[in-house]
Amino acid sequence: MSKYNLCDTRHLKLLVGNIQHKLENDLAYQYSIENNDAKNMALVLREWDLPCSMADAMNQIKHHNNDMYLDYVVNLSSLKSKVDTAREFVASHKEFGLGLDIDRDALLSIYHNLIGGLYGETRSNGMGEFEIEIPAFESRTGRPILFNFEYIGDKS
Repeated sequence: MSKYNLCDTRHLKLLVGNIQHKLENDLAYQYSIENNDAKNMALVLREWDLPCSMADAMNQIKHHNNDMYLDYVVNLSSLKSKVDTAREFVASHKEFGLGLDIDRDALLSIYHNLIGGLYGETRSNGMGEFEIEIPAFESRTGRPILFNFEYIGDKS
């Protein structure tokens, strides 16, 4: 049984998209997709410590390159502060570019509003990490973005 509760197709596709993003350069992953090889896919997923049942492998192959895939996923390790998190969140929107000139206080306010759910449903994974979906019509890529970030306490 998979260690993830895949409650609906949309969530499943987002999860598959995150895995695709993580493994897109893995040659064994590419082989599994190209050859529709679920057994090999299950082995690849297991090697990466990901959900690796046959159903997980079949879903990975079935939903590969689906339009619901995330075009952009923020790497949690690159987000070191509330200001960096807020800057990355703002940069993910189509109205803004990566060269943001927003003052620190405004970015801190954005971070706290992000945690508070002002910009949409902010979901916790229960381990100090959160995610919020940026809809396609708001994202800079024109595709939905699942923005992942760590909760940063008051020390930063």
